[in-house]
Amino acid sequence: MKVTYFEEKGSAYKGSAQGLKATNFYSGAVQFVQHGVPIEAGKSYKVSVWLKGKIRVPVQIMLRKEQTPYTTYFEKAVKVSNEWKRYEFTGMSRVTDEKSMFMIKFKGDGELWVDEASLGLAESKPVEKAKMRSPEIMCVFLNLLIKPPKRQILNLL
Repeated sequence: MKVTYFEEKGSAYKGSAQGLKATNFYSGAVQFVQHGVPIEAGKSYKVSVWLKGKIRVPVQIMLRKEQTPYTTYFEKAVKVSNEWKRYEFTGMSRVTDEKSMFMIKFKGDGELWVDEASLGLAESKPVEKAKMRSPEIMCVFLNLLIKPPKRQILNLL
């Protein structure tokens, strides 16, 4: 599988958006992740993200455990069209996890654009900003200000 990550300015919902293009898909998943998102047991969280794409398979938006056993805390699968649309849902965490992972993923060839992603407490202020660990794609979570290199290609085995 070949995955290309790029910054999209011309057709972004607001400012600039993260673009992902996958070709030659054969297994696994194409993923856009934000590591180190703290959550608390018994609290409800609201997820909001603007998406558009040229993709036939469902896109999964989720919050999950960062390490094995990769427990999914809550998720939603959505069908994305070539028009910008805001997807929102709420989920309750049953665990406290200082380093959960926000993930957007799909399993197939296609293009996906991501903008204005946020995660916050459903009844009050947003979760504090998490730091992106990957130096290749810098991301300020909750505002999704992404400054990747002009073109980055990852070949995944």
